[in-house]
Amino acid sequence: MAEQTSYPMFSEKSWWIVRDKFKASIPASVTTNYVKTLLTLGSDASANNNVILPMKRLGLIDEENKPTALANDWRLDDKYQTVCKTIVKNIYPTELLEECL
Repeated sequence: MAEQTSYPMFSEKSWWIVRDKFKASIPASVTTNYVKTLLTLGSDASANNNVILPMKRLGLIDEENKPTALANDWRLDDKYQTVCKTIVKNIYPTELLEECL
């Protein structure tokens, strides 16, 4: 059986809300409480599974939930396009990207 690979999924709505918040003030740490409050989510599990884990896989926060240098650039409009290209390059295998070009 072929190996299945899953890719991080971060809803478009959450992406823009979190990015707008980061643009205003980058947090010291992205906690479940921070995410729940920001996105009005009802549980720690929802905040963790839908935002924190995808942000880690995308390279926006580290293993300690602290924003990375990539996250700092992600919030800046003049660096946004470059950051998105970096994220795509880091997440998807070369073979898949070559098919898209």
